[in-house]
Amino acid sequence: MSDVIFAGTQDKAAKSVASVELTFEHTQDEQTGIRHELNLYQELSVRRQVNKDGRSDYFINGTRCRRRDVVDVFLGTGLGARSYAVIEQGMIGRIVESSPFAAA
Repeated sequence: MSDVIFAGTQDKAAKSVASVELTFEHTQDEQTGIRHELNLYQELSVRRQVNKDGRSDYFINGTRCRRRDVVDVFLGTGLGARSYAVIEQGMIGRIVESSPFAAA
């Protein structure tokens, strides 16, 4: 995972950590009434932080937790490492090349 950490340039110093955070907003499935652990949160933030030494730290709503805790939150939702998503051609490129201010 060290290849996702910014290696630096002539003008900018290298970083020792890379971090990705996903935020989910609570909505209830009105059709099925299915409730799962994800619904316990009004807003759920999940973050993974990778260090240069290869260690990963996980956070739920800013609180450090185990990887297993993150996996457990998503059980039964259809979201996970083995799930798939349909992504239109070019979308990944636009995401990678976009600035953080584009979403604002």
